[in-house]
Amino acid sequence: MSDFNLVFVEFDKFARLETVDKETLTEDDIDLFLTNFLAPNSFFYHKGLQISCANKPDRETGETYFTTQVNTFKPAVKAEPVMAEAEDDDLPF
Repeated sequence: MSDFNLVFVEFDKFARLETVDKETLTEDDIDLFLTNFLAPNSFFYHKGLQISCANKPDRETGETYFTTQVNTFKPAVKAEPVMAEAEDDDLPF
């Protein structure tokens, strides 16, 4: 399953923490988020806040939001430019 809603919700948490000390995110910030988000865990901590990973199982179906096998990272690669260009007003929440 590939559900971009989880990516944006969790990226919003990450971005709000990062932009406390600076005005905008860098590509390194986005890379850090994607590296942690795609790690084989259910969540990671960033600046004390728990952020869900792609392997977090859906409460209803039990399926993970993203399959994090080597050949299935294409959705995340598509998400990176979208996150880099998105402004707070553009995010769907």
